[in-house]
Amino acid sequence: MVKIFQKTLLKRASREYKKEYFKFFILQVFLLAFIANISGYLIGTRAVDDSYNNIKESMNLEDGMFSTFYKFDDNDMKNIEEQYDLKIKENSFYKTKFVNHNGVDNYVNVYSNREEINKIFVETGRMPESTNEILLEHTYANYNNYKINDNITICDQDFKIVGTGYFPDFSCIYKNDTDIAFKYKEFLVSYVNEDTFTEFPVHDVTYSYSYQFNKALSDEEREKTNEDIKHSINELAKQKVNLVVNFKSAEENHNITTPKNCASQYTPIILIFFYILIAIIAFVFSINTISRIIEEAKVIGTLRATGISRKQMIGFYLLLPEFVIFTSSVFGNLIGYYILAPYFANLFMDIFSFHLNP
Repeated sequence: MVKIFQKTLLKRASREYKKEYFKFFILQVFLLAFIANISGYLIGTRAVDDSYNNIKESMNLEDGMFSTFYKFDDNDMKNIEEQYDLKIKENSFYKTKFVNHNGVDNYVNVYSNREEINKIFVETGRMPESTNEILLEHTYANYNNYKINDNITICDQDFKIVGTGYFPDFSCIYKNDTDIAFKYKEFLVSYVNEDTFTEFPVHDVTYSYSYQFNKALSDEEREKTNEDIKHSINELAKQKVNLVVNFKSAEENHNITTPKNCASQYTPIILIFFYILIAIIAFVFSINTISRIIEEAKVIGTLRATGISRKQMIGFYLLLPEFVIFTSSVFGNLIGYYILAPYFANLFMDIFSFHLNP
């Protein structure tokens, strides 16, 4: 009797689905689209976050940096390293204005010392080896259509582009600390070998230094230690008639922190909308189910009298809502994972400057 009832109800559910196909189809499409976008966004931003978090270890991201007007004293640098258990590496750069191959005025920072801290990830090509070779930041090269083996003129010197890559302390491209808009089209970060760097005019070189703690610190310890380092460096600079023109911990450097904040800041809002949608869908299905139960009250009474249990009746009236939700969820998540997740991740990577893990 029960098996016959189940087959009968399945046939009836199939007839009702065909009868009200348009209504159920609209609900399925709406729910599928929403789930696909939510799933794709969450997976895509998670991929961006995972790739960003990988920078710290794989590229030896700095814990902070400072710049001085004159070259910082080597003995003072060693004292700071011993006092705070960290390592400091010079990260000086040549800063100038140049005209790109589109005839537009741009600005460039040229670095040379990147062997230990803030290592470069080479996306295409290779690192510069001879004095006429240069590596460009990958996002700038893409937006300005620079290719491997193209030439670029900086400081009246022609360089051959041998590679493009990512600089971990420029995960997002701002030219100045006060900028609120990305400068990935007009500000270039680049790398040359040390022999080439020494040929640039000294008066346009900014003496910059990056430091990295030798052991892991808690957030509170990092904040306090950074403040102590800042104070010590300022005092030492004053004694040598030098001037600290910039000091930033990694947490204060928006070239480093912006990708993390941008990728995850909308997640809570997206989840709230998702929960609201679930509540609306549940309400729609509950109203529809109650309406059907009221219309078929006599039939339900007859079926109950023949021995059909309350549980079986509830299962029948929930069959169509469960089918709609299940199919929408399965196909929505598949579309989100395989199609929309790469799309959302690439949207962020069009403006961020670090390698997206596969």
